[in-house]
Amino acid sequence: MKTLVQKNLRRLKKINLVLGLHVLGLVVWLMLFMLGLSAYSGSKITYMLFSILTGAMLVTGFRQKISYGYLFLTIFLWLGFWLKLTIHKILSYPFVEPVGSFIGGAQAWDEVLNTASVASLGVMLGKILFDRFISRINPGCSENKSAVPQWYAKNRKWLWTGMIGASVASLFVNMQFGVHQIGLLPRTILMWPLNAVFTWMLNIGMATGIAVFVWWDIALKKSVILPLFAIMVEAFLSSVSLLSRAAYVFHTIPQFWAVIQSKKALNGWSHAKTALVATMFILFLAMSISAVTTFRNYLYQSGVYSSTAYQVANARWEVVSNLIEALELRIKNVPVAERPALLMQLSELSAERLELEQIRTGEKRKWLDAQSSSSMEFKVLINEFGYQITSGFAIRLLQLSADRWIGLEGVMAVQSHPEKNMSLFWHALSGKKEVGKADVYQSISKSIYLKSDSAKYRFRALPGAVGFLYYSNSLWIVMLGMVLFSSVILVVEFFISALTANPIICSLYGAMMAGNVAQFGGTPRENLPYFFMLASGIFLVWMVRTNFFALVLHKLKIHMLANSRGN
Repeated sequence: MKTLVQKNLRRLKKINLVLGLHVLGLVVWLMLFMLGLSAYSGSKITYMLFSILTGAMLVTGFRQKISYGYLFLTIFLWLGFWLKLTIHKILSYPFVEPVGSFIGGAQAWDEVLNTASVASLGVMLGKILFDRFISRINPGCSENKSAVPQWYAKNRKWLWTGMIGASVASLFVNMQFGVHQIGLLPRTILMWPLNAVFTWMLNIGMATGIAVFVWWDIALKKSVILPLFAIMVEAFLSSVSLLSRAAYVFHTIPQFWAVIQSKKALNGWSHAKTALVATMFILFLAMSISAVTTFRNYLYQSGVYSSTAYQVANARWEVVSNLIEALELRIKNVPVAERPALLMQLSELSAERLELEQIRTGEKRKWLDAQSSSSMEFKVLINEFGYQITSGFAIRLLQLSADRWIGLEGVMAVQSHPEKNMSLFWHALSGKKEVGKADVYQSISKSIYLKSDSAKYRFRALPGAVGFLYYSNSLWIVMLGMVLFSSVILVVEFFISALTANPIICSLYGAMMAGNVAQFGGTPRENLPYFFMLASGIFLVWMVRTNFFALVLHKLKIHMLANSRGN
């Protein structure tokens, strides 16, 4: 009787906690909504509809239990549209990503928000169609049970050691030889297909292996505290090696989320372990962001170091310069009565550009002073890392939380393009990347990367799925395209669930697919190798679960024993 009462009390506390979190989230959303509504310059009804539809889309992501990928897609789109717009309107600070010739105005902003609202409807419609025709076949990835191969149970410690060792080795090899790093062309070309294999390992391969091991450890009722640390270590090493701040988030949070959903299967878990994992997660996150930012500042300048302050100021200077150019052209073609407001806006942008030029000049002078000594260069790098992991971390985290997510700026840039039509859409869809030639969106957005050296770097701004679909100038295409994207994520994860019986894999790959949709654009044909990498990972996970793979391992073991006896 006493045990039953204690269980009921714990259940009641859990319900109260969940209810409290829901209420807190709603209160925060309402506060941001009211502030954003008052700051929005267009139709208030348009902003309200935009807020309701994007919010409803987010709720459908959390309320369903079928797909991790759909959940992450709704989160990424909500962050990239509603939260980004609302934060920018409340704080009234400039956009980091290029926005082409977008100057603003009530009509232009309403068009951007209407496009995002229609996209949200498309995402939810894709979920409705999936629920109607497919989801009843499979209750969801989190419900799957996975048998643990005997060969894993017998060699678990050695397999974990090998996996962590491979992660550490890949960091040093990639940093030394530059086989695959974000934004840089490969410095080393290995024998075919080793570059592709190495790229696959860093992007998803090692994370896939760890996801498999973690789920099998859960099935074996092993303590998962060390495997969870292994997730963070692999994510940190991959993040630094790839020069990708996003890699740490995409390799950890999806796996942790799946583990949380399976918490009933965890052996000996406690609140203390939760606090320890959360603390270590934040520590590794801080080190990852700080190290990647420092290395980027150095490597992206071909060894000519520039500070974070210079990077931020230079990126904004390019955006402001493009806006000034577009505004000057617009002033020449509007009636005289409309010019005073535009001239005031031009004056504000010119003053901002002057301030940015002063920052750039000052930061360049600091580096020239440091170049007099190689030891001084090393000291500057150490100081930069120290800044990034202390006061700079909070600033960078705030920037990434709102401005990292692609979406709003892409629609803004495309909205300002006067030649949106189906011809442009098909041209962008069928185009391919050519050395020295910018893709469609780089020109439309007036990307700062148009000036980068294509022989060394491969940077690009991305429109996101919604912006890309809006090339067509048709809201029907935007909605149907998002129906297709959300449906594909749901269907593909359905098959991943059937092949792997591993919710951690479902979550990891669902997040990767959702991220690819949110960051869609550029030259879509280049995404095919990425999807091939994902398919290869799923094939390997399926293969290691088969009896055929166990039989091959058994015969290989017999063969090795026979050879050892012969020697």
